[in-house]
Amino acid sequence: MTEKSSIVLSASFLIASGIVFSLEHIATMIYWFAQVFTGSYPTEPDHNPFLSNFFIIIFLILSLIFFAMFINLRGKRI
Repeated sequence: MTEKSSIVLSASFLIASGIVFSLEHIATMIYWFAQVFTGSYPTEPDHNPFLSNFFIIIFLILSLIFFAMFINLRGKRI
């Protein structure tokens, strides 16, 4: 694996985890807004903890692994 491919994979998995987290947050807010319009709603929306989604954890771990591989490959080149 080359340096370029490892850093691209690392960035891709980091962006994917951010997108999954954002979509989950958007879905929670839409559900809360729907409750507000029906009249039965809590005062604040329920926010899921950051690490509650399994895919976010997996994507972050994969991102860190590929970033560590990038650092390792770059260290061997110097």
